[in-house]
This record gives sequence, structure tokens and C-alpha cells, in this order.
Amino acid sequence: MQRTRALAIGTVAGAITAVVFAGNASAAGDRDFGYGYRRHHWGAALLMFLVIAAAVALLIVVLWRGRNPPLAAGPAPAPPPSPTFNAQSILADRLARGEISPEDYRAAISVLRETSP
Repeated sequence: MQRTRALAIGTVAGAITAVVFAGNASAAGDRDFGYGYRRHHWGAALLMFLVIAAAVALLIVVLWRGRNPPLAAGPAPAPPPSPTFNAQSILADRLARGEISPEDYRAAISVLRETSP
């Protein structure tokens, strides 16, 4: 995020510098230097203002998103299974195969539930 912030600040600073120097260069290129505003050259000033305002708005958006990242879309992740879930499923399989009796199954399950964290 620091890299994005630095890139945004550099872009805004570069845009402002380019607009200021371009305005100075175009004013110096006029034959009658110093009379540019008397000739109603407000279009260039308005354009420079809009470019600077857009650059500042971009900087604000980038900095705001850096502090407040967008929320993740989609459903919430499923909770992790119980630590004894695998042991309970093994006991259920052994009961289904007939390797243990229902009493043994109940006793083992009660032990698992008592010792679960």
C-alpha cells in the first residue's frame, strides 16, 4: 500500500508541475508577453485548474482507499471443524461396520466430548 500511495503522490506532483510549466511556457511564447489575460485567455487557466483539481481528487481517493480497504465480497468463510470431528467420524464408521458395539461407541463419544477443548 505504501508503494501505491507514493505512486499517487508522485503522479499528482508531476501533473501539477507539468501544468504549471506548460502554462508558463505558453505564456512566454506569446509575442506580447504579459498581456495574455487581457486577451481573455481564461480557457487555459480553467484547464489548468481542472487538471490540478482532478489530480488532487485522485490523490484523495487513493489515500482514502488505503485507509479504508473495500469489504471482501462473498459469503463468510465456514468455521473450522471441531478438533474431535475426525475421531467422531472414525467411531461412527467402526460402529457401522460392526467393529464396536453401541455401548462402546457411546462411551468413546462421551469421552471425546468431555475432553474437547
